[in-house]
Amino acid sequence: MDKIAASIAQIAAEALEREGADPRASADLPAPVMDALKAWIADQPEPRPSVSEAVRLGLGEWLSGKGYGPAAGSSGE
Repeated sequence: MDKIAASIAQIAAEALEREGADPRASADLPAPVMDALKAWIADQPEPRPSVSEAVRLGLGEWLSGKGYGPAAGSSGE
């Protein structure tokens, strides 16, 4: 599950970067990214995360993996 969330976050981050989106701003995700995110959410056990929760989780894990945030499960989450 963590690898899938990280993959979704990477796809979303790269798509937003290609679009020139300001990462601090709320942005619409490109349709293929949103479709992947919704598919990942549908595969999760109940209670399923919301889109916002899934993006926060995936992006947080991806950034942590790149050394830009606390490790998953640390007190910084």
